[in-house]
Formats: sequence, C-alpha cells, structure tokens
Amino acid sequence: MVNETKFYSYLGTYTNSKKIKAGTFYSARVRSYVTLAGTKQKVYSPWSAVITFGTSPKKITAKQSGSGIKINWSKVSGASAYEIYVSTSYDTKTFTKVNTVKSKNTSYTLKKFKKKKLKKNTMYYISVKPVCKVGKKNCSTTVYVSNPTSVFYSK
Repeated sequence: MVNETKFYSYLGTYTNSKKIKAGTFYSARVRSYVTLAGTKQKVYSPWSAVITFGTSPKKITAKQSGSGIKINWSKVSGASAYEIYVSTSYDTKTFTKVNTVKSKNTSYTLKKFKKKKLKKNTMYYISVKPVCKVGKKNCSTTVYVSNPTSVFYSK
C-alpha cells in the first residue's frame, strides 16, 4: 500500500501535510514557489513527476552471531524486497549495498563485507531499505541511508 502525500518545496526546505512514519511507502510530488517582492502573491512552478519512496523499517537490530552478524528488521507493508547496506563508518556516503533479499524475509546474516571476512574488533553500521514495485518498475526507496544500526564485531 502506498500513501499519497504532497510536499511543497521552498528554497530547499520542505514541509509535509502528513507526518512521515517509519516502515511506510509514500508517493509525492514537489513544486516550488516564490513570493513576488512587495506583494503577498505567490508564483508556483509546475508539479514534478510523482515519486514513490519508502522509509526504513520501524525496527532494525543487529548482533554478532557465530562468524557473522545477524540482522533483523520489522516488515514493511508493500515491500517487494529489502536492500541491505553496510559501512564501517557512520558517514552515510560510505555505505555499500551487500545484498537484496525477498520481501518474505526479515532477517539476513552478514558473513562478508566487500568480499572479505568481517574484521575483528570493528564497528559495523547497517541499514535496511525497503523496495516496492510500481507497475513493473522498482520504486525509489529512501534517497539516503537513514537510521543505521551499529554492532561491534569482536571475533
């Protein structure tokens, strides 16, 4: 299920007409406006194309398990798959997609990162992005990695 909402953009900021909830997909259109100098009149741009995006699951947990890291998350209604992202830095620009799992799965065991065994005494940051289908195409999920969960791997 995809919720319909509208975002209004003004000088790079936005407000929304609904509170965005974790574990939900949304469709949105964006347009900007300017207020004419000396008046209260607003001039609007055309609406953008509709984009669909999902928010991270409500709950993501990760813990060391054997020779890997067991990742669990809450189901996201409407997800057709989940993408697993991992980094050794909290910086969201450094996350690497390690796998995509089917929507019936809500767990994954990470055994390798960047084709190598997990490093001893290393902090790993994990994020799970839901993927949905709109027609025959995958919709965009969260534009960036959000709310990463961390786990210290000591083996």
